[in-house]
Amino acid sequence: MNDATLSENSNKPNYITYQRAYFQLKISHYLPSASNMLFMVLLYEANELGFPSRFSLPNSTLAKEANTKVHNLYRDRQKLLEFRLLKDDDNSWLIKYEQGFYPESGEYIINYELLSQNFIDANDDDKFSMIHQCIIKGTTPQNKSINYKDYLLSNDWQIVRRIALAHFGNKCQLCGSTQNLNVHHKNYDNIGNETLDDLTLLCKSCHEKFHT
Repeated sequence: MNDATLSENSNKPNYITYQRAYFQLKISHYLPSASNMLFMVLLYEANELGFPSRFSLPNSTLAKEANTKVHNLYRDRQKLLEFRLLKDDDNSWLIKYEQGFYPESGEYIINYELLSQNFIDANDDDKFSMIHQCIIKGTTPQNKSINYKDYLLSNDWQIVRRIALAHFGNKCQLCGSTQNLNVHHKNYDNIGNETLDDLTLLCKSCHEKFHT
């Protein structure tokens, strides 16, 4: 978290100073007003709790702090759950909500990695790279002994593949074809912890030239 995000400190911020910090995130440019208020309250609570990976907040409390009615809360929360900072990338979500056994016992998860000023100011190509690093970091540790064939069947690789397709414009980087595309490793040094520099996108015909 950097200066543009809500800083951790022992002083409880009032909503005026808090809103100023929140709007520096520039998320407000993308969200409807009702969702903005809801998200701001969730960040406020997360800030109070020291930015936990997940936390509970009763619907009645959230509705009161967001200055809305509980029956409107579900609608506004759903919009926030469906929101993506990058239109076509499902991993650029802001929050997730996991319903508990009781209606008041659900838990919120905030995608803190997407809230840095560097991310919001980045161009789309850099955003894809940063999302990729967010996903891979801590979930797929670099492992020289990983079975390559198994890795290509994993969910982690499917995420990497989809980001690479978008990053390279869904076309072969040699001939420009948009058919039968393969994400190709230019090297195998970082299997399980790739960056976009380790990859390229090739059609089947061009890809075969590298493996003959």
